[in-house]
Amino acid sequence: MQRSILALIRTLVLTLEAKDIYTFNHSRMVSAYSLSIGQRLKLKDRELENLEVASILHDIGKIAVREDILHKRGALSAVEWEHVKRHPVASERILCFVEELAEILPIVRHHHEHYDGSGYPDGLAGEAIPLGARVIAVADAYDAMTSVRPHRGAMLVPDAIEELRKEAGKQFDPIVVEAFLRCVPVGPKAVGKIAVVDDDKTVLDVFRRSLEREGHSVVVFSNPREAVERLQARDFDVLILDIRMPELSGVEVLRLIRQFEAELPVIVCTGFSDLANDLDLVNSRVASLIQKPVHPDILRAEVARLLAHRDRFFGLGMPSPSPLSASVACMAQVASSES
Repeated sequence: MQRSILALIRTLVLTLEAKDIYTFNHSRMVSAYSLSIGQRLKLKDRELENLEVASILHDIGKIAVREDILHKRGALSAVEWEHVKRHPVASERILCFVEELAEILPIVRHHHEHYDGSGYPDGLAGEAIPLGARVIAVADAYDAMTSVRPHRGAMLVPDAIEELRKEAGKQFDPIVVEAFLRCVPVGPKAVGKIAVVDDDKTVLDVFRRSLEREGHSVVVFSNPREAVERLQARDFDVLILDIRMPELSGVEVLRLIRQFEAELPVIVCTGFSDLANDLDLVNSRVASLIQKPVHPDILRAEVARLLAHRDRFFGLGMPSPSPLSASVACMAQVASSES
């Protein structure tokens, strides 16, 4: 696929993710889950490439959704829900002008169809729904359930798995669900060694006590330079990082860390966000972005999610990404430098 098309893909996704902090990194996680399913289903290379691009772009139509609805903390009204349900068709209309993306349009349009025919926009059922759309439906739902949203916290991994099982044959293709469940670790709650970097000592104390109650080993740093030096030992499982710090910004910390530790899952906790900053975070492979003030329950759930998947998925120990994925990850920066 041409570099200009990959640049367009990443720019579109960054535009969406900058608009909604709660969907930060969502497309990358859905892409990782989708590719894992596709590999389990033994899809051909071309099918995997289409699945990867479609999963990255599946929600691009949310650019057309009003921000007050995207960020609403309560339940949506019937009218608001109908507005949100237009986004798959909006995605198709946005992408249809790019000839190279023609093969993914049915996947993008139908990723909210249900296996029993009760979904939208067209009420397709069973194998009338494109296979790629059936795969993304499972990956999308799982990431949504296990991630923080404006109106709720993250669901625990076992509860999300149980929901997928319950909806197999109804909302989801049971074969796709089974393929996904073979990718997801099931067992005792994972604990790990967590580094927390923040110049606010009150935040450090709250985070440390909250995570230690879950059995994690926690090391806190108020000095980001000291944290970078200590992280070179490469013995941490998750890094929790503030962005606005006086001596060294969180983005600068990430750039330094990625020189020697490419796979460490990073949670950014900040009240500061703009498109340029988000671009740096995406290129530094941040696993999740949580807006301050952070409730301890939300932080604990996100740490548990990353630890549960650290040996399974891209950015968390997943097998090496395809050339397309590697290209997509940096295309926005290429586009910026060429403009």
